[in-house]
Amino acid sequence: MDRAVITERFLELVAGRKVLAAVFTTYTFEPNFFELEVIPLLLKQDMPYSTDDRVKRFMVRENLRETNVPIDVFYDLPVFRANGDQSPEMEYLCNGVDLRNRAFHGKVNMILIMDTKTGEESLLLGAGSNNLTLAGWWDNVECQHWKEVRSGAAPRMFVNKIKEEIDFLKNYASTAAGSKQPAIHRMEEFISTCRGSNSAAPIHYYGISHRQNRGSFPYFIRSKISSLIHDNNWSLEIISPFFANDAGNKEHKIFTDMGIDEIKLLLPHDSEGNALCEYSYYENIQKEERVHWANWRDELQSSLGLNGEPFRRLHAKIFHFHNKQQSWVFVGSVNFTHKALHENSEAGFLVKLEKVETLLERIPEDFVIDKFTEPSESVPGKDSDLESEVAFPELHLCYDWVSNRLTGRTSRSIVCQIEILGAEDEPVIDPWHLCN
Repeated sequence: MDRAVITERFLELVAGRKVLAAVFTTYTFEPNFFELEVIPLLLKQDMPYSTDDRVKRFMVRENLRETNVPIDVFYDLPVFRANGDQSPEMEYLCNGVDLRNRAFHGKVNMILIMDTKTGEESLLLGAGSNNLTLAGWWDNVECQHWKEVRSGAAPRMFVNKIKEEIDFLKNYASTAAGSKQPAIHRMEEFISTCRGSNSAAPIHYYGISHRQNRGSFPYFIRSKISSLIHDNNWSLEIISPFFANDAGNKEHKIFTDMGIDEIKLLLPHDSEGNALCEYSYYENIQKEERVHWANWRDELQSSLGLNGEPFRRLHAKIFHFHNKQQSWVFVGSVNFTHKALHENSEAGFLVKLEKVETLLERIPEDFVIDKFTEPSESVPGKDSDLESEVAFPELHLCYDWVSNRLTGRTSRSIVCQIEILGAEDEPVIDPWHLCN
């Protein structure tokens, strides 16, 4: 683990290769940051952009139009409606996903690339904790893992899992108008011709469609880890910015019932040193014999850049299973909350590490922590006032800048009449009836 930001890792992965299409899933979405800082990473790498955001926006828009790279973004629709203060301004498809009382919380990146020397296509699939936001890509302490899929070299089960992910996202994808094909369809074309291997080393991936098809996160972990845990020498380190608000919550029993002997829970802090945890929950964990609060090891404090300025907020979600012989780590979007473990749409990878090395050290029992506060953002998937708000109709609009054609649709059995207003709040078209 180190202080490298997501952008640096992304550039290393795509360096020297041509991006053919890209699909991103996210919980929170900042279109302005995505358009000015992420989209350029997908286009011509040798183009020098202006430092003036107004000029840069024009340059990126023209570069995107010239290269015609299809890009799809899928985000949690209720969260964007409640908190979004920006609108997309470029030619890519935005798809809101509404899972009702479950959060669409997985952060998955699918990047279809081509080797410019051989012409071979492959798919980069990444999953982690970072949203499509400035904080997620540049500022926070985040985690992410990538796998590259080549035909004939990827395990068959992993290829089939990617097909399920694509099918899941297609249910929420807008229909493109005109000449540009949706990126999710481009992914489907590639993966449908991708041959899976029965001899390739397994890849343990927990995807956004897993909750729908196979069960919750504990089910996934139990199926992968429990066969390894045949003695009482296994420990678990949990790194999460969120915990259950219920003081009597016993989610840790999921893991102790598997045979985990000891659990260390990282206690996150804000920039003023306040512990980001309900005090009553903190006290209840203090009473548990096999669960202990912990801090980062000193070496990691330094490598993650946590000892100086500016302050880096913890947003990574990590479950590290280890004993003296083996070390397995799950990195992804799963917080240590009931919603994340059992209900939300999440994603991540379970990876075996070459070196057994702990991340945390226990906080001494006699160490006094007297400053507590709640996280500044709401817990993903938390029951909130969003559910009591007036329901908006589901509308999908797409404008093709090449053909100057606007198309749209609604969800099934819904018919809406819409008007498009100009700068003076005057209608620019006649009332328009939309249906599925």
